Amino acid sequence: MGLVSQQNTLSVWTPEDEQLIIDTYCKGATPSEFKLFKSICAKTNLCPISKQIYAVFRWDSKLGRDSMTTQTSIDGLRLVAERTECYAPGRASEYKYDSQGNLLSATSFVKKYTKDGTWHEVSYEADFSEYCQKFHNKKTGKQELTQFWAKMPKVMLAKVAEAAALRKAFPHQLAGLYIKEEMDQADVVTVEHEDISPRSQKKPQINIQIQDIKPRNPLENNSSDPIIAANLLSELNSKYELTEEAFKNNCKKYILEKWNVSDFSQLKESQAALVTKWIEVNLEKIKRDVEDHAVVNA
Repeated sequence: MGLVSQQNTLSVWTPEDEQLIIDTYCKGATPSEFKLFKSICAKTNLCPISKQIYAVFRWDSKLGRDSMTTQTSIDGLRLVAERTECYAPGRASEYKYDSQGNLLSATSFVKKYTKDGTWHEVSYEADFSEYCQKFHNKKTGKQELTQFWAKMPKVMLAKVAEAAALRKAFPHQLAGLYIKEEMDQADVVTVEHEDISPRSQKKPQINIQIQDIKPRNPLENNSSDPIIAANLLSELNSKYELTEEAFKNNCKKYILEKWNVSDFSQLKESQAALVTKWIEVNLEKIKRDVEDHAVVNA
């Protein structure tokens, strides 16, 4: 029996379970990143299928690609604390406001039972200015709060404070685990209007959902810049360690067929960037399909 029907521990993950998680919750993860994600799931005994823990990808300018980090839900942190049998929910969160009624901070509380038989209250105060997520609205030219931080500031900030209080109370079990609301300010968002979606925060300059790219004919057929992507294949070979010549040729043929072009030189610079990104996200599938193609044509 697999992950869905058992206790959500790593020990009962079947190969089918692992593939399901790779395909649905860890799209684009490298083998090393997925191995790390599995390790954190095992350590915390949290299940991605139950929305307790997530693999999150953020643009890393140093690496030139999205890099995986791990985030949990607030319920996931509460669950880990609950399993210690030394946790109890605290009193209601408290809030501070300035003279104009603007939210300044939230303080959340949790309880921890210690070996001396005493319950202790653990708290954390989170400042709104340090955690709220903003975006640059090109229409107004102003920095504005994103949708949820504008509509539910108390809820968002109280989650941040509670997560920090839980880590403070249970550092061994929760070290290094953060919720989305704590990491919102790490995402740089620039949009034309204020109605943004979570995926648009990931890498807004591309402004396209990679999984929605159509395999066939995704490129415009108008004039293209000559030889802009001439070195793309060699870069991909190096980046993804495509060392076998036959594999390189098959991979090149596969990519060109999928993108409905006859040569990389037909791609515009922006299109080449999308191809690179599409390959990165779908690399494991490409490898499997190329291998199958090679077997069929052997």
